[in-house]
Amino acid sequence: MSGAHPVSIDISAVGTLHPSHLQLLMPMLQRETVEKLQNCSRLTARLLNLLPQEKADLASLPFPTGSLERLALQSSATVGQAGLRMAGLAYGRSLARYVEARDVAALDAALGASTRLFSIRQAARLAASLPDIPPLPADTSPQALIATIGDCAWQCLARWRDIVETPYRALASLKLPAVGLPSPASASFDPVIRAIAMDMDVDA
Repeated sequence: MSGAHPVSIDISAVGTLHPSHLQLLMPMLQRETVEKLQNCSRLTARLLNLLPQEKADLASLPFPTGSLERLALQSSATVGQAGLRMAGLAYGRSLARYVEARDVAALDAALGASTRLFSIRQAARLAASLPDIPPLPADTSPQALIATIGDCAWQCLARWRDIVETPYRALASLKLPAVGLPSPASASFDPVIRAIAMDMDVDA
């Protein structure tokens, strides 16, 4: 389809946004309460009106022709999962070192078994495209690796937000935390970010 056509997906559904954006506007409410409000269809228009500039920016987005932009149409939870896969892929060789049942269980509880296994397989297949990350010490604990991957996930998503096409940057930002994001990953992570965006595109 031509880029001139508006996107046909309902991007105004506030339930797909990261709740922190609305929580900043309603600080008296707990996050769990904000999430419940987001999922109430009767409140969609009212909540979106709390974000006037974002509502205007998203009124007529062009049809997304790339997987990076289509990822921005997904829910914040799906975007967060994509970030874990980006970081998991980058550290796939480190993940492969853990074979003890207790270590594997800890990694699966934090990352998800599918993400761990996917990261290990794809890291072997895409070794030439992975960023040049200093190897972690051999005695790195699973908990330390989980923390490293978690930090890297947000760095990858911050980089993703910065490289999506300009019309979709505002929408991408709304799928990420409103505050507290780290500095973006370097451009060396772009192949990993693009590979995961394409993979999520297929899954969707």
